[in-house]
Amino acid sequence: MITDFAEFRQGERRQTATFANILVIFKAGGAASLAMVGWTSERLGYVPGVAQSESVIQGMKLFAYGVPGPRLAGGDPDVAAPRDRA
Repeated sequence: MITDFAEFRQGERRQTATFANILVIFKAGGAASLAMVGWTSERLGYVPGVAQSESVIQGMKLFAYGVPGPRLAGGDPDVAAPRDRA
């Protein structure tokens, strides 16, 4: 559909360039996602190769289930390191 629209507007078909641009966008999205996973793991206090604390495990469960992504990225300490409330 993107290629058809470009052909309609410009009068020539550019499938190769369109496909290459879409691949670059996909790769950039994957890299951004992987970076977010790394940064979030670091903020949670994850240390590879050692037993993780309960707060790290809870934070990773929240992150894995996508709840609540925007607050975790914002650094809300109650989400990043859940605590019992008295």
